[in-house]
Amino acid sequence: MYKYIGKLMVILVLFFFALKVQATVVTFDDLPPPTIDWADDVPYLYSGIRWELNTQYFDQTLMPSFGPEMGGYFNGVTSGDKAFFAAPNIISHLSPEFTSIEPIFFEGAYFTSAWNENLTIEITAEVLSGSPLTKIFIVDPFSPTWVDFNWNNVTHMTMASYGGTPVDSFLGSGTQFVMDDFTYHLASVPVPAAVWLFGSGLIGLIGIARRKKS
Repeated sequence: MYKYIGKLMVILVLFFFALKVQATVVTFDDLPPPTIDWADDVPYLYSGIRWELNTQYFDQTLMPSFGPEMGGYFNGVTSGDKAFFAAPNIISHLSPEFTSIEPIFFEGAYFTSAWNENLTIEITAEVLSGSPLTKIFIVDPFSPTWVDFNWNNVTHMTMASYGGTPVDSFLGSGTQFVMDDFTYHLASVPVPAAVWLFGSGLIGLIGIARRKKS
């Protein structure tokens, strides 16, 4: 009988973690058509994230020019027609940032420079405990680059981009970047005490029943 209880406990634990690790892929494709030309702000509460400052999305089918001359705006969309983009905030010089409603495990995303070649992107995350995490990487405007993070218990993130060189064949230049397929799931947490309590209770009841039989 004990071996059956052990199997039941394993099933309960696996079921709990299966609920927790279902990944969410934010593609931005379910957002409405932008109301300002071809771009608009990401709604404040969208897909479990608070998109707070300098966080926009665009629909490449609404661009006045749709082709390779649009750089990363053309090459950086990995699913559907919409993607996230961040432009420098000239007034306050603040980076785009978002705060998760619950701590998340950030798996990664596709990044593409909008205009400049060899653009540097710097992403910093605050976590529930410990020092902030930072990752710095370089992308180009010709194809998207998948970047792995695998950061757990993330509560807040900031993104900044700088550097790079303009491409003569593009219609623009600057340190904007495109992001798509932002992938995360709820942060890993310990198995709830209720699961262990349930299992312990079952084992106790079985022990009592065995003693009564003997």
